[in-house]
Parts: sequence; structure tokens; C-alpha cells
Amino acid sequence: MYCKKCGKQLRDDASFCPNCGTSLSVPQLDILTVFRTGIPKASVISSNGSDLFVYPHLPENVKNSIRTNFHLDYDDKIFFIRDTSWWDTRNQGLVITDKGIVCIPDNDKANEIVLFYWADIDRVEYQDLVLHFWNNEGYSYPIHISYFIKGDENENGRYIGEALAAVFTQMASVAIPVKSLLEETMVKIDDLMASKKCDEALQLALSFKEKEGDNSALDFYIAGIYAEKKEYRKTIQFCERGLECVDEENCDLVSLLLYQKYSACHELGDDFTARKDCLTVMRNTSATLVCGDGISVRDDAEKDFRQYEQNYIHNFLSMPYNKRKLIVPVNEYIDLSQQLISVVDIRNLPAINFPIGHPIANQLYVGHPFIADQYILFEDHELTFIDDRVREFCLIMQFLGATEVSVESINGKNVNEEIKEDLTIKGGSSYRIAKAQGAYHKESENRLVNSIKQTIGLTQKYTPSKSPALPDGLVWYPYEASWQRLYQQRMQGSLLEHREKIETRKNRVLQSSELRQVEGEFKSLVLTAHATWDNHLEASFETQEDADLTIYVRFAPLSALTGNNENVKCNNLLSLSLTADEQEYLDEYRECLEEGNDISPKERRLLDRLREKLGISEKRSVELENSLKPQLSEVEQEYLEEYRICLEEDGEISDRERRLLDRLRDKLGITQERANELEKY
Repeated sequence: MYCKKCGKQLRDDASFCPNCGTSLSVPQLDILTVFRTGIPKASVISSNGSDLFVYPHLPENVKNSIRTNFHLDYDDKIFFIRDTSWWDTRNQGLVITDKGIVCIPDNDKANEIVLFYWADIDRVEYQDLVLHFWNNEGYSYPIHISYFIKGDENENGRYIGEALAAVFTQMASVAIPVKSLLEETMVKIDDLMASKKCDEALQLALSFKEKEGDNSALDFYIAGIYAEKKEYRKTIQFCERGLECVDEENCDLVSLLLYQKYSACHELGDDFTARKDCLTVMRNTSATLVCGDGISVRDDAEKDFRQYEQNYIHNFLSMPYNKRKLIVPVNEYIDLSQQLISVVDIRNLPAINFPIGHPIANQLYVGHPFIADQYILFEDHELTFIDDRVREFCLIMQFLGATEVSVESINGKNVNEEIKEDLTIKGGSSYRIAKAQGAYHKESENRLVNSIKQTIGLTQKYTPSKSPALPDGLVWYPYEASWQRLYQQRMQGSLLEHREKIETRKNRVLQSSELRQVEGEFKSLVLTAHATWDNHLEASFETQEDADLTIYVRFAPLSALTGNNENVKCNNLLSLSLTADEQEYLDEYRECLEEGNDISPKERRLLDRLREKLGISEKRSVELENSLKPQLSEVEQEYLEEYRICLEEDGEISDRERRLLDRLRDKLGITQERANELEKY
């Protein structure tokens, strides 16, 4: 026999359950015996051979139809059938089995089946021709007595109803807890896994899922099997499926799915994602929840998070720009579910350069697209970037022999209508897990063009004397194709005036489509920290108008620039935006160049192996190598190539070759001083 409360199998002579302590002073009876003994008391209930059948008078053909139409399991024992369908089609009515009661009230809605097990019923009561089945949680399901008898229910209804209520209550008291098909399947899966039969366990689980559809508990089992097979991408896939359909109130299963998912991410080397899910497990898991080997899930998550956090901070600046573009320092970790914002502990920041007086907790910062360790306050970043671009352009023009540089015009095209509104919002805000109370005051007004006019309205004049060259430490130049073409034109010697158009949209690191999501994520962080969301913060997320700056440049003739420019032309344009792996590759390439101007086939082969090991693409390696080469115009490159060809024959330039080189130099418009510099390369 079995314990009614916990389902543990007991000895026949047991007087109490050793598992839960339930008293068993009354001998437990077989449920069929209870039914057969009790039903005769309701004397009106008997088989009529048409639409009411009582054990043992159950025709085989009737049982076959009922088992099919009511979706009964193979081992269900049928005790009672009341067929309420038209023409005895056996697809509507009520069936009593050894496991419970199955009812189909309307055969037009055959999928709407009422099912409850005897083991879940606490008692049955009769009232006014209705039997009320009360479950162990205090809820009842009413079934009219017409589902149990046929005839004049008013005449004998009360007598029969009270008799049935007593029989059904006793049946519930002796019922064996029913294991669901899912539970039985999971037991089989556990047995197969214990026997190291992972493939068989996986096949059983997948077959069951195909038949039963979405089930988060089964997804957890399947994910675990894939983890055992070290197929971690599949593990993550089924954890995510389980999280999509899991009941949010089932906190333990949510924690187990996230625990398994972040562990798989870590195995794949993705501590970026693992860190986020690990924090959720660490903060929201019960201290009593343990995994299969008895380890506390929460304690394990706390240990894992410390490791992931250390790796995250150490590798932060080497991550792709889009993964670290936005950062918010916080005093306490509450939620890391953000997709676009990186949240970091203000006491354990990466090696980042912030503006003076920063960082400040719960402030949003934007990373410089080309200087990995430089972060700027979000509300100032567009103005900072355009100002930086303009001033670098002016510096380049100065080194190329400009006599005058001035911002000629600033035309702003407003992509939003000017907005000025006053809106106060109070109340709770929710973003994913975070919940907080707060208030914010909104007043927004586009103002980028005005800020540019106040900051960048410059006019500069120079008296150049040195030969044109590129200054050191350029940041934007390698990514500005128009500036590079301008340099080539200038070095040809004929360019005296130029107008350059610089657009703010080209240095915009956040698109309009991203702003709304960033605003939602940042707002959630601010309110969660019990800070205030005010009009100043709201206005910073308004899409600013595009501004076009036209810069006028006047150059001195190249013939007037004869002085030697000691600045190298472009020693390393990319140095400020290199990852650690790229810097390692560049250092090795530089050492090869120091031993000789050319790279030998053997050195090239070794460099290619190093490049592949460091995960650097061939295209990127070319960019890195070119950053060490002088930036020459086409005519300068032509002269240098001819000079090197002459030099290759015997290592010296003959008088005849010198005369020919001088003629070529004059034809190309290169000064004698510039030619001397080129020949030193």
C-alpha cells in the first residue's frame, strides 16, 4: 500500500508513514474494493446496457470506444461509464477509473476535458443535485448528479448523492498517487543517464518532447543531457526554450535553467553572457536549491560570478566595440540583463580614462570608436566627437602648409521637429527583473547646432615654412577617405584652396533605432538605484539634428615650403585603437622591418602563422602593416619606386641615373628637399 500524503510505498502492516509521519491507523483498502462495496448503497445506479455501465458489466466494445475517445491510458482500469452523447457515440459524458474522473461535457469541444485524480481529492460533498469535488488546496469542482445516474434525479437525488459522496471520499483516501507520464519518462531518463547511456536517454527525451510539445522541465532534462555530451550550444538552445515557456512562479526551475545555461556559456568561452545570467541566479535563487550532485546552486553561482567578473573586467577593452560601446558604473549589481549597456562596479572598473571628475555612479558613458580606453559622458559625446574631428582636420591642414583654416558655415537639418514640453511622470517603472519607484521631469529641445556654433566657430591663420607632412598621433585620419585623398592632392603640389564638408551623422555611434532601447535600459537602472529621472536625462535621448560644417582651407604653394619637417609622416595611425593581439602582431612586424626594409618569404610565413594564431584577419593585418609605412602621394610613391630600382643593381646611384632621377623629380613636381627625404626611406 501507499501513503496518501506523500505517496511512499509502505508495508502492509505499517501503522504510520516513516517518510512524512502520517498515521495509518485505518487499514488502507484497494480502490476497486471501495467502489464495488460502496456503489450498491446507491441502489438506483446499475448498468442499463445503453448509456450507463458499472463494473463488472462493461462490454469490451464500449470500453474500447471510451478508452479512445476519452484518451485513457493503457493501464487505466475503468469502473464506471455514463454516456451522454447522442446516438451512443461514446464521445461525451463521464468515466470513473482507478486513477480518477474524466469528463467531456460537450463533444463539440472534445479537447476540453475535465480530469482530476483521486490522489488530489480531499473530500466529496453533495448539495442540491451537485457533487462537489474538493482538492487538497481547498478548491472544488462541481459535477451535476445527472452524470452519475439516469432517471428521475429529484426523487432519489439526495439519497444517491450523499451515498456517492461517501464512496468517492473513501476512494480518494485510499488512492495511490499517480505519476504523470512526464514523471515516469524522467525516471527512465535518469536511469539511462546513471547507466551512461546518454544517446538512449536523449532519444527518449526528444521523442517525448515531439509528442507532448513545450515543457520547460523536459527542456531542462534535454539541456542536461547535451551538457553531459559536451554539446554546449545545444544545451543553451534548450535552456532558452525552457525559459520561454516556464511558469515565472516556478522560481526553482527558472534558476536551474539559467544555471545550466550560464555554465554552458562559460564552457564555450562566453563569460560575457555567463556573467549576466549568473548574477540573476545568484540574486534570485533559494538557499535550499541544490543541483544533481548536492551542491548549493546559489553558493556555486556566487563563486562563479567572482570568476566571470574578473575575466570581464580584465578583457573589457579588448571586446568588440559594439559590446562595450555604452557603460554605466553602479554601486551595486542588481540587473545585468541589458543588451546595449555594459554595467560595471564603480569600485572595480576596467582601465578606462574618464573626463575630469568622473566616473559617477549611475551615469551613462559612450566609448570613443577609435580610442579603446576613452569614455565620454553620453550627453556630451556628439559634440565632443565633432569637435575632435574638426580640430584634427585643422591640425592636418596646418602640417600640409595651410595659411588659413576657417569654419565657413554650419547648416543644421532638423530630423525632429523642435520639441519643448513639460511632462512630469510619477510611479513605478519595470524593465525585465528590475522594479523601482521614481519620478522624472521631461523638457527636451534640440540644441546640437547651437552648441557647435559656440564651440567650433573658429578661424585660424598660419605662416607655413616646412615641407608638407602628416602629424603624429592621428585618430580619425585612417577612417576618413576624403582626408586621405586631400592629402594626396596636396602632395602633388597643385592644390591651393579646398572646402571640406564634415557631417555629424558620420561620427554618430548610436542610431535612432537604438536610442529608445538604450533609454529604456538606462532609465531602469536609474530608477532601480532610487535616483531621479529628470528632464535633463530625458532630453539627452532626443535625436539631435544633423549638422554639416563647411571648412575653408587656403594653402601656400609647395614651392614656398622648403624647410625640413622633422615630424614623421605617420608613424602609427592606429596605435590608439589596437587590441592586445593586434599590438603583439604589429610589434613582431616592426622587429622584422628593423632587420631589413623588406619581409623575406620565411618571415612572411611566420607572420602569417602568428596572425592566424592571434585571430587577426588578412585584411586587418594589411591595415596594421600599412600603418607603419610612410603615407606617400602617388607621385612620391612613383619616384621612390624608381629610386629603389636604380639602387638594387649595384647599391649605388650612378651619375647618369642621378640625372634621370632629377628629370623625373622635376616632371613629378617634387622639390629637391622632398626627394632627399624620400630617398632616406
